[in-house]
Order: sequence, then structure tokens, then C-alpha cells
Amino acid sequence: MKKTLLALLVLMLLLPAAGKASEGPPPHYEKYGNIAIAVVRTDYPGTSVTDYEFLGRKKSGNGIAVDSFLFLIKDKGIEKNVLIKAEHSLISQNLISLYVTEAPFNQK
Repeated sequence: MKKTLLALLVLMLLLPAAGKASEGPPPHYEKYGNIAIAVVRTDYPGTSVTDYEFLGRKKSGNGIAVDSFLFLIKDKGIEKNVLIKAEHSLISQNLISLYVTEAPFNQK
């Protein structure tokens, strides 16, 4: 009985640590995703973000990449899509340009 309780206790202590080890590194777009979120909150105060999606990364041959993010926001009952593109250097990891485009929400 003591061995069973000890085994359960050890298992309970090891499971949370195993979960953290399997999380892995943050996604490569995390830095620019956080910047995009901050831009949406600043440009659209008082709105709620109802959906958020990383659309992908496009690389150019000169060490520049553009990460694209799509936000669905609700502003005074009207849903809008906000597309944010973050152009950045893959070498220095610095942000070069930020593009914000708004479009009406088209529900499928």
C-alpha cells in the first residue's frame, strides 16, 4: 500500500514537469504577433478582438520577411477584418515597417 501511494505521489510530481518540457520554444512569429496585438489595441480602442490568426511568413532573398496577421474585431456592433503585416529583418530581428489594412467582415 505504501509503495502504491509513493508511486502515485512521484507520478503526480513528474507529470507537470513533463508537460512543461514538451511545450518547446515559442513560435517564430511571437514577437511580431505581440506587436500586431498592441497595434490593434492602440488603433481600435474600445473594440473587442473576436478572432486572431497568423496567416504566414513570406521571405525575400535579402534577409527580409513579412509576417501577416488577421484580426476580427467588433466595433460598435460592426465586425471588421484588420490585416497587419510586419516587415522585419531576419538577421537583426528589427521591425522595418508595419502595414495596417481594414476591410469589412464578410461572413461565409
